[in-house]
Amino acid sequence: MACAIENMTLCATSLGLGSVYLWGFLKKLRKHPEVVAELGLPEGYTVLSALAVGPAPKPVAPHKPKGRIEVDYLL
Repeated sequence: MACAIENMTLCATSLGLGSVYLWGFLKKLRKHPEVVAELGLPEGYTVLSALAVGPAPKPVAPHKPKGRIEVDYLL
């Protein structure tokens, strides 16, 4: 699930949108079926992850590494 969310955040960024991975509130969300009903999910479905996407408060700047990155590979 996290890989799908990551791909969606990358896609949102490429479109100039901001995004936030929402996970911490899901346990509480499940205790409020009336809120889950507002989401319009089919019966029996459980929310496992969530992503909020929308206009970024400021333009998303490209990441610039702060120095050289060294990688060792074990084969």
